[in-house]
Amino acid sequence: MIENAKDLVESWDSLRQGYYLGDADALVIDCVRRLERAAASGGDLDGRTFHTLGLVLLSSYALWHPESGVEERTVSALRAAVPEVGSVPCGHPGHPADEDDLDMALERFPDVLSAIAGLPGGDWGEPDDEAAAEAGWRCPRNIASFVAQATEGFDPAP
Repeated sequence: MIENAKDLVESWDSLRQGYYLGDADALVIDCVRRLERAAASGGDLDGRTFHTLGLVLLSSYALWHPESGVEERTVSALRAAVPEVGSVPCGHPGHPADEDDLDMALERFPDVLSAIAGLPGGDWGEPDDEAAAEAGWRCPRNIASFVAQATEGFDPAP
């Protein structure tokens, strides 16, 4: 179970859309910390997936608008969350990360994050084959592709 999942999804999406009223940097750092805790626990695959994709959702803010240090923490957490997965085999003909550009895909993230957390109204986006859609979203290659897109071009200062 992901603590406060509904509130997190709503806050993250409101920040992405530009109408979050709280401390945006604190919201991003909270997601970074949650991702680090989920990764450290080892067995919390849903938590790692949820918080990695949550941080991807927050990445447009985190990489272009934050106070000093938030960018580096965001990129470091995202890159640490998805070690090299190029050699991981999967049987998917494609992944959601391959279908649209990142901005288009981010529109679907709140529904997918809700589905990962098991919240009512969560939606994988493929009613014809929900199991295949879920597997595609959860696939490490898909997550790594979203992370790569979100962090593309970011080169932290030396």
